[in-house]
Order: sequence, then C-alpha cells, then structure tokens
Amino acid sequence: MDGAPHTIGSLVRDRRLALGTSQRKLAATTGLSLGMIRDLEQGRTRRPYGSSLRRLSSALSLDLVPAEHAVAMPSSTNGAEPPVRVSILGVLEVQVNGMAVHIGIGKVRTLIARLAVSVGTVIGRAALVDLLWGDAPPPGAENRAVEYVRRAGELLSPMAGTGRRAPTAGPIERVGRGYRLRADQCVRDSDEFVALCERGRVLLDADRHHEAAELLDGALRLWRDEALPEIETLTGHPEVLKLSRLRCSAVQSLATSLSALERFDEALVHLESAAARDPFDESVQSLLLLTLARSGRQSEALVRYRSFCGLLSRELGVRPTRELADTHRRILTQRIGPASQAR
Repeated sequence: MDGAPHTIGSLVRDRRLALGTSQRKLAATTGLSLGMIRDLEQGRTRRPYGSSLRRLSSALSLDLVPAEHAVAMPSSTNGAEPPVRVSILGVLEVQVNGMAVHIGIGKVRTLIARLAVSVGTVIGRAALVDLLWGDAPPPGAENRAVEYVRRAGELLSPMAGTGRRAPTAGPIERVGRGYRLRADQCVRDSDEFVALCERGRVLLDADRHHEAAELLDGALRLWRDEALPEIETLTGHPEVLKLSRLRCSAVQSLATSLSALERFDEALVHLESAAARDPFDESVQSLLLLTLARSGRQSEALVRYRSFCGLLSRELGVRPTRELADTHRRILTQRIGPASQAR
C-alpha cells in the first residue's frame, strides 16, 4: 500500500461502506473495540499497529499492513516466515506452513508444549523423562522419550504428509543428549504478546494513550485462556508464570491509558477480569479502587476495599499492604489524582 498512515482510516471506511458493513459488525468480526474502529475512521488514531491492521485486512480483503507497522517477530535464516507457529496463550495450538496440525491428548502434546515454552533452550533427556512420567518412569523411559521426540518432530516437519524429506534440519533439533525447538523455525503467539507489551509501555510512558490502549488491547486479545491450561506439569513453570505476570501488568497499563482517556467502564472490565484470575493481587485491586473512584463511584470503591480486606483476613490471615492502605486513604480524602499518575 502506497498511502501514508493517516489514509488507512479512509480506506477502512470506504471499504466497509462498500461492503455494507456497520462499524459495530466490523468490530465484532475483527475482535477490535468499536471505539478503535471509530477513532481510526475519524482520524483520531493516526498510526494503527500491525495486530489491528492484520485483522482489518483479513475482514475487508485489503492490504493495510505497511512494513513500518509490523511487529518485529523471529524469522528464519533466509528471511522467510518460520514454518511453525505455536500458540501457547491458551490450549496448545500448532500450525505448520499455515495449516493447523492436530496434536492429540497425550505425551507428544506435553513434550511439544515444553519445548515451545523454552524455544531455543536445550532440554535434556532426563528432564524430559521427569516431565513425562514424574517419579515413576517406566522401564526404558529414556528411549521412549526419544520416540516421543521423533513423533513430535514428524508432526512439526514442514514436509509432513508430503512424503518428501526436508531440505534442512527439522524444527526439533538434537543437541548432545537433549533437544530444542529451533528459534529460527518457530514463532509463538507469546513472542508477539511480549513485543506488543513492550511497545505499548513505551507509548504509555510518552502519554500517547490512544495508541497505547490500542496496542495493549491487541496484546491481551492474543490470550485465549490461561497459558497451556491442559498441561498440568507446566502450570508452575517459570516461563509460564512470567507470561502470566506480564499479562497482569499489561492489563494495568491498558487500564491506565483507558482511564486517562476517561474510558472508565472499559478499564474496569479489564481490571475485574484480572481480579477474577487472581483475587489476591493487591496491585490490581489498588488500581481497580482508584479507577472506581476516578469514575465517580467513590462509595463503591470503599465498599470494595472493605470486602477485599475481609477476604484477606479470612483466607490468608493478613492485613492489606501499605500500598492498598494508602490507596484507601487517598480515596477517603479525595486525593486520587489523574489516571496518568497511576503508573
């Protein structure tokens, strides 16, 4: 596309009208907010980001993604898109060359998920045996683990189902007595999520709230569920926990930008969802209370604070942290400040 970024909104509007589609229907189709569609068409959003443009491009059959809007993602050594896409922000999903791959329920799924969580990192055979069988490995467990690796490699091979041999090593590579999922052969939804969060935070710090909100909302929409909820052995893995913490941080950053734009109801929806996922996260509760107060619902914020204190006392036997107690005092004395001070 040759037009400058500010022409994207008019292209979207003209194409939408030509198709007879309303803004609300386009928002539902793409998973973008109605406000974002309106802002884009009316020129208030001047530089939409790749994640949003790709959805609009697909829905409207338009090429809307100039190079400067693309989020930097891993690429193979020849510059082509990696053949394997693994989605771990929810139940494991795998695509090879754009085609969905059926991964059954069992040890091959667990093994692929483990390699995908730590792309590029070598996982030793002993660690794989522990992952697959825990404290009760069967006789010949190491050889059986190697067989599962072979099956996983066949599923992820770009030549799977063609009867041809791949011209280069497959996505799963043997290194010594271990294996790794090659970073140059695989892209993950979590990589895109992290990249979007990093750029969104930069925009938030620059008080570019329209753009920050759009980008962070796109990042959070990549989550379909908790990360790999069906793989119980990975629930407490450090990388999985790290992604969950970043998700929570992204929610708070998004809520801050939305509040700065006085879109309090949207901010509260995101914060309530985060609070439901982790009822004891006091940083989320603190921002939720401030957002309620800033939206004119001070009494509701105070009731919520008392309810949360009761929950802490009953379930954990603790009192609120200094941060939360300070938030309570600020609400009582109406020293809540603008939303931009929340970060």
